[in-house]
Amino acid sequence: MQPDYQKVSANLSNEIASDVYTIAILQQQLASANVIINEQKLKHPEDFPADNEKGVKNGQEIQDNPKSGKEI
Repeated sequence: MQPDYQKVSANLSNEIASDVYTIAILQQQLASANVIINEQKLKHPEDFPADNEKGVKNGQEIQDNPKSGKEI
């Protein structure tokens, strides 16, 4: 008995489409969570001491400019 390659292909396509949809939902949830976290960091920086110690500003790490020695 030979496999029905059209059915196999259709099933794989459906599985891939479902996985891509799931990934898109997860990416959207992660982006939303990051926005909420960054808003909280701006409102309450005292609640995020680890970020304050390593020099994080507005959710992004501050780097020194090697030429000027000033923060970027």
